[in-house]
Amino acid sequence: NSSRLEGNTYSLNETEKLILEGESSVGKLDAEKIMILNHKEAIRYLVDNAHRLEINFNTICTLHYLLSEGLVQ
Repeated sequence: NSSRLEGNTYSLNETEKLILEGESSVGKLDAEKIMILNHKEAIRYLVDNAHRLEINFNTICTLHYLLSEGLVQ
């Protein structure tokens, strides 16, 4: 849903296929694929580090980096 709010046109099924099988959809922008994979990495970071994460400047910067990697120049 976060990707969709940003204008991503991947369907739920297409997103699942990308995340689980690494298969991108034909006719979609590379930026859409990158956005979804960035969301996956950001969520993984939060889940893997939940036991020790604090909401602070470094955490916010890390999340920003993970979400924008390959999208912001």
